[in-house]
Amino acid sequence: MPSIQEMREAVKKRDASMDGLFFYGVVTTGIVCKPSCSSRSAKPENLRFFADMEAASIVGFRPCKRCQPA
Repeated sequence: MPSIQEMREAVKKRDASMDGLFFYGVVTTGIVCKPSCSSRSAKPENLRFFADMEAASIVGFRPCKRCQPA
């Protein structure tokens, strides 16, 4: 997995080249997305990073309907 700073930058820039390397969840919505998701930007303090969808699902996040992470 990339470093926390690299992941934050990828989410901020919606970097599609990072898709599949990690997923991010937004605490306030309970949604997990790919780095390239076009959804509204979340505050950095509300982001949680995961290596795969299974890890995100275990802690209660559900897949985004917009970017459909798999």
